[in-house]
Amino acid sequence: MKILVIDLSTSNIRSLTSALIYLGVQPVVTSDPSVIESASHVILPGVGAFDTGMKRIAELSLGIPLRTYALEQQRPLLGVCLGMQLLFNESEEGRLSGLGLVSGQFRKLKSTYQSMHKVPHVGFSPVYGYRETDLFKGIGPKGCFYFTHSYALQGIEEDWNVALCDHVQPFVAAFQKRKICGVQFHPEKSQSTGLRLLSNFLELV
Repeated sequence: MKILVIDLSTSNIRSLTSALIYLGVQPVVTSDPSVIESASHVILPGVGAFDTGMKRIAELSLGIPLRTYALEQQRPLLGVCLGMQLLFNESEEGRLSGLGLVSGQFRKLKSTYQSMHKVPHVGFSPVYGYRETDLFKGIGPKGCFYFTHSYALQGIEEDWNVALCDHVQPFVAAFQKRKICGVQFHPEKSQSTGLRLLSNFLELV
C-alpha cells in the first residue's frame, strides 16, 4: 500500500499525516506528479482560496496525473476541504476551472442575522443522509465532523453516496462516486469518527 498526500503548500498537513500514521500507515508527502501513477491511494488536502489551489496544481503539473489516476486507472482519491472543491468544475469563489473529475459548482454559504449560521462555517456539525457503504461504513447516524469553510456544494447527482450537513440549507458534506471521494470537513480533526472515515478510505481497492 502506497498512500500519497499531495502537498500544495496551501495548508499545514501535519495533522493529516499524524492521523494516517496513527492508523498504521506511513504516508508519502509529495508534490511530484511522477509518483502518482504508482500510488494505491491519493489524498488531496487543502485550505484557502479555490484559484490559489488550482494555480498550485498547474504550477506543479498535477492536473493530468490526477485525472489519469482517478478516471482512467480508477484508483481511490480523497479530496479534503479545499481539496474536495478542486475535484469539481468550478466555484463562485474563483475564475479558474477545477479538475473536473465530477460535475458541480460550489456556492457561498448563506448566513442568517443574529443566528448560529455564520460564514465561515467553523466547528463540529452533524452530518446525515448517507448509506452505510464504503466511505461511511461503521459511522452511525449523524456523526459529527469538524468544518471550516465558506463555500459548499448544494447540487448532487442520483448515483452519488452523499452525506449532508445543514447551514441555513443542506449542503454536501461528503460524497463518494465510485472511488472518487470528497469531504468538506477535516477528518483528521474529527476525533474517532474522522479516523474511522480515513480508515474506510484506506480500505478502498
